[in-house]
Amino acid sequence: MNKIIIFCSILMFILFTTIGGEPQREAAEDLSIPAGVGIDIEKKGSDNISYKISISSYVFEEEKIMSRVTTGSKESIGQSRQNRQLEIDKKFLIGLEKTDIISEEYAKEGIRNLLDILFNNPNANDTALVAVCRGDAKTILEYPIDGYPSSADYIEGMIKNSKAFNFFTNNYKIIDIFVRLDSEGRNFTVPYLVLTNEGLKIEGLALFKSDKMIGKIGIDDTKILNMLSDGSGKGVITVKKNSKEYADYYAECKRKVKCERQNGKYNFNISLKLKGEIIANELNRKAFENEEAKSKLEKEIERQIEERCNKFLKLMQEEYKIDFLELGRIAAAKYGRDTGTDWNEEVANSNIKVDVNAKIERQGRGDY
Repeated sequence: MNKIIIFCSILMFILFTTIGGEPQREAAEDLSIPAGVGIDIEKKGSDNISYKISISSYVFEEEKIMSRVTTGSKESIGQSRQNRQLEIDKKFLIGLEKTDIISEEYAKEGIRNLLDILFNNPNANDTALVAVCRGDAKTILEYPIDGYPSSADYIEGMIKNSKAFNFFTNNYKIIDIFVRLDSEGRNFTVPYLVLTNEGLKIEGLALFKSDKMIGKIGIDDTKILNMLSDGSGKGVITVKKNSKEYADYYAECKRKVKCERQNGKYNFNISLKLKGEIIANELNRKAFENEEAKSKLEKEIERQIEERCNKFLKLMQEEYKIDFLELGRIAAAKYGRDTGTDWNEEVANSNIKVDVNAKIERQGRGDY
């Protein structure tokens, strides 16, 4: 039996090497290697949209690597790719792009056609990071960043490292969006980029219902949404009485959700457990003299976080009426999927309670 397996393996190897031949190799200088993709649209009428797909490609020189942006514009995403190749002197190598930047205008129209064409191409990079930008995506790609070959490389670092602060997640990849798009009880958010006089900045989150952007929130609400929806990041919570009396609490957050259904109405209890350190303390200099004073500061942190959470929940349930916290997914897992339930509507009309438990593990140097 083993001899037969070995013989078949050798035979297959010979066939592959003789028939397949050597794999075709091309020098990097002869390829158009993408760093990032930008997607814009131009409306020419109520039902006439032109897609403008920009590619930031690396340009290899003797001493450094730069980038160049080329754009194709046509009535479909596929045709725009074809049109763009007419302006490129090298073979375009899809699959290495690091970021996909979507203009706000296009995001509001719906990005399903982009996701479809990406996943129909086996060479596309489904781990590329996604962000929505104010203005044109092409402008973002063309923006020069000192020390980086392209702005796409810089944006990749911004999004990846945002998890260390503001409680951002790492679920902003193409594959993450595709998984959530038609999943029951799920919606998705992605970072919202702006280009200011000081440079590129993550200003908050773009909010989606299905494949369409329906709004955006600033960084303060972003912190709260991230804690309530994912609860796996880190961030700084500022507890204050006024601009001079405050404490900065740098903590890691963990979320647990319990769901119950009573008389046809859903009740969710979100438990947030935070542990971290005080990195700045102008609120109460005596907070660490004894356990009672420390506990009092922890209770104040809990109170202010719960207050901000309840404020955001009111915004989510009354204004947006969209489940950004994936509570519908939890309810469906417990009470049954594929029942035709509109989880956005159910969550908007549900009772949501938030309990916060904050622990101060240590204090910054000097507070002793």
